[in-house]
Amino acid sequence: MKITPSTYIYQCAGSPDVPEVEKSRDQVCATCAIEISSGIPINKIENPTFSQNADFLRFGAHVCQACAWLYWAGKGKPGNFIAAGDKYSHLVISHESVVEDKEPWHSLLHRISTYADDAIICGVLTTDVKPRLWPRTKLATIGNFGLYIHAPDYDISTFINFDLYKCLEISGLMKAPLISGYSKSSIYHGILSDYARSSKDIECAMRMESKLSTCRADPAFLPALLISGVTKEEKKDVRIKSVYREPATATKGGNQSGQTQLRLF
Repeated sequence: MKITPSTYIYQCAGSPDVPEVEKSRDQVCATCAIEISSGIPINKIENPTFSQNADFLRFGAHVCQACAWLYWAGKGKPGNFIAAGDKYSHLVISHESVVEDKEPWHSLLHRISTYADDAIICGVLTTDVKPRLWPRTKLATIGNFGLYIHAPDYDISTFINFDLYKCLEISGLMKAPLISGYSKSSIYHGILSDYARSSKDIECAMRMESKLSTCRADPAFLPALLISGVTKEEKKDVRIKSVYREPATATKGGNQSGQTQLRLF
């Protein structure tokens, strides 16, 4: 049987019961275009938020149970999510989620990277959970990875195919500048653009920028940036270690024997 992104998501979620099902004279779902003999009338799911989403209901007058379930998910849902390995997961970008049932993107992607290359996945990675984005995503696999990426701050809202393993590798390169206090915007545009911070240790900044510049054009760069982050414990650990650095040797041109030069990387 043919599957669509919404039917795969619905299947991974356990195919919950959906009310208001009736026989349909439409041959396909109005949203995902899968063949149907019964469905939910679109007037049961339409609301004021559909004013900008009319293209989601372009194929008929009924939607399939999978699409209806997703439409009825609630405000801000499904937001960040992925369906992979027959499991449906709500996710967060933060590495320190206060929501028990939401795993950080970074750890989830590490975990599913061990799946077989032909394992199907489908998901949305977004910095803004308000827009309805799930009808725009596509099916992908671990070996031919991709997610719908919505990041208004970077003027991006599209499906992006990228290498999952490269994404995790690039994310690893971003930890050093993030711990050093650089913003994600600076990492995206070039950390030397943050002159106030980079000028404090230009050699360290140039080393980090040299590594990042080699992969900034890679399709995996933005997804890697969005999923990257550091915990308070990681920042605290760096601050503690910096306190116990050996004082720098006094240099010509001034007495710096009482100063400590912090070299985090």
